[in-house]
Amino acid sequence: MTTFPTVEAAYYNMVILLTTANFPDVMLPAYNAYRFNASFFIVFLVFGLYFLLNVLLAVVFDNYKKKLEEKVSQK
Repeated sequence: MTTFPTVEAAYYNMVILLTTANFPDVMLPAYNAYRFNASFFIVFLVFGLYFLLNVLLAVVFDNYKKKLEEKVSQK
C-alpha cells in the first residue's frame, strides 16, 4: 500500500491522521482494498482523539501549572 511503505512512514501517517488533516488520504486506499479496514481507522481515531490527546493535554497543563506556581513562589 502506498500510504504505509515503511514502518516509519506508517507511524508518521498515523500521527498526522490524529490531526484528521489527511484522513481521506490515509484511510481511502485501505478502505478500497478491504472495507473492514475502516473499522481499524475508526477505533484508532476514537481511542487517539478521546483518550491519548486528552492525557497529553492533561500532562502539559499539569507541567504548566507547576511552572507557574514556581514562578509565583519565587516572587
